[in-house]
Amino acid sequence: MPLTTGRLDRASALFFRTMSIIEAVSWVGMIIALVVKYPLDGTPVLVTVWGWVHGLAWIGFCVAGLNVAFRFRWSWWLVPVGLVMSVLPFMTIPFDVWMERTGRLKRGAAANSTDTIPTSATSTAST
Repeated sequence: MPLTTGRLDRASALFFRTMSIIEAVSWVGMIIALVVKYPLDGTPVLVTVWGWVHGLAWIGFCVAGLNVAFRFRWSWWLVPVGLVMSVLPFMTIPFDVWMERTGRLKRGAAANSTDTIPTSATSTAST
């Protein structure tokens, strides 16, 4: 099967969704490893292993996020928001859901974008 734009778009969105889930799951492993190491005076091996898994998952999420940001032409401010969400535990999944619900994981999302920041009531000051 030839690689078409539609297939690449779906693959990019699927890669982003998969990496957001893997990154969140890696937080579970990392937190469990830290609990075993410090409060339970356990082995540091789990932290080493889960640290690597979590680090690779984070890099994968960043790569996937940059891929969809460029592919679907996200607004500039969404990339730093995604990076901040990737540092906070388990927040990659809500970020992914938000991007899906707002149509930012589809081609042409820039045309019907809701990227404008809502403003309060406009003032009608007279000069």
